Amino acid sequence: MQERIELTPGLAGRLEELRVDAGLSRPEFAKVAGVAEATIWRMENEQSSPSIAQLESMQAAGIDVIYLVTGRRSTSLAPITDDERWGRCCIAVNEALARHGLAPSPATYWRLVRLLYSEAVNEAQLRKNMAAALEKAGALATQER
Repeated sequence: MQERIELTPGLAGRLEELRVDAGLSRPEFAKVAGVAEATIWRMENEQSSPSIAQLESMQAAGIDVIYLVTGRRSTSLAPITDDERWGRCCIAVNEALARHGLAPSPATYWRLVRLLYSEAVNEAQLRKNMAAALEKAGALATQER
């Protein structure tokens, strides 16, 4: 039997809030979180609490499990400063381009950085949006060839 956390007041509402804020349906959220859809439904309806393994799976998917369990935002999901955001976006774009062997023009590079910057308000969103930025980087770099 999996060890479960004690059902904390507000957990159901916070889980639904995290799902809705991410713009995901229950099935989509369950898939991202690596948890069965029925389990998400039971948690959102205060019929079940998450197991440690389920929380670990959610955390690996970028879900703020500290907030889910305690109601307090974790520091890694707190809003980042403007300078930090620009820097992290530049680093993320550089790493992604290097990993894919892409060398776009400076104009395209800064377009990618601005795109990522406009969508990344916290560390979790930055990681989440990086996948979309990678696709756009590949498409833009391919167009330049």
